Amino acid sequence: PDNQALVARFLHARELRPNSRAAYRTDLLAFAAALGPQSLRDVRADDVRAWLARHLRDPAVPGSGPADDGTPAWSPRTAARKLATLKAFYAWAR
Repeated sequence: PDNQALVARFLHARELRPNSRAAYRTDLLAFAAALGPQSLRDVRADDVRAWLARHLRDPAVPGSGPADDGTPAWSPRTAARKLATLKAFYAWAR
């Protein structure tokens, strides 16, 4: 609940178009869900790296896709967008 409130405050503070707002919300809440009970306030760089590495697909490797547990694989472009979302959020949080 604390993470959801924090994300809501961040989105309220930003002037975003509806589609951008939805993408930011989705990315931030997915990251928060991956953290489990950990607060977004307590995130370390290693947490972000692990989340990105778990989902990143290597376009140079045919058939590289989701992990064995069924997590979706992201293209480098998608991973870069998600990282940009986290950077914006943590710049705001500081």
